[in-house]
Amino acid sequence: MDERDGELERLSEMLEAPGAGMDAMTVGEIEGFVTGLALFPEPVGHCEWLPHVLGAEPRFDSSEEAAAVEAALIGHYNRVAGMLAHEPDNYGPALEVVEDTEQVIWQAWVFGFARAMRLRPGAWARIEGSDEPVVQEAVQAIQTLYAAANGVSTLAGEGLELLDSMGPAMIAGIVRDLNASGVSGSAAGVLARNGSREVTYGNRRRNG
Repeated sequence: MDERDGELERLSEMLEAPGAGMDAMTVGEIEGFVTGLALFPEPVGHCEWLPHVLGAEPRFDSSEEAAAVEAALIGHYNRVAGMLAHEPDNYGPALEVVEDTEQVIWQAWVFGFARAMRLRPGAWARIEGSDEPVVQEAVQAIQTLYAAANGVSTLAGEGLELLDSMGPAMIAGIVRDLNASGVSGSAAGVLARNGSREVTYGNRRRNG
């Protein structure tokens, strides 16, 4: 288990405590959510995004407990943003895994990412409207994953099974391409564009 996985496990324990709201995000959603936030062209204040993670009307036992949860969430966001800024080629989504079957639950990441996009619809509209081929491909990929996660994919049978197996690699490619393309205008993207990268969509590679 690496540092980020351990961090998410601790966050999971915190958010499963009685103090968190009933609709608090899962750790997979948190990972997608903070990744989306890190790609925005301007920072989103903690006071704006933390309530989306903690759920409606969280009631912690003490202000110290609430502060510890918030600090852990902000710290996780900072680490994801730092990775995209300084080590973008090392980005890979930390995803939930079903212990009995070892099935990787990438769908939660997609839902979290979508919630981040809804915080700044104008910024996401600019990304969707980009004429850069690499951005268009990334947008199409996230839309494909989102449709599958919602059970409305046009794929079926083996095609859907293949997409399910490719989900984690596709997510990594989407994030690296959006981060490095500059379309988001994020500070992380500016730094990432200074170096070369290799992005993988499933079994296809894109060299930058």
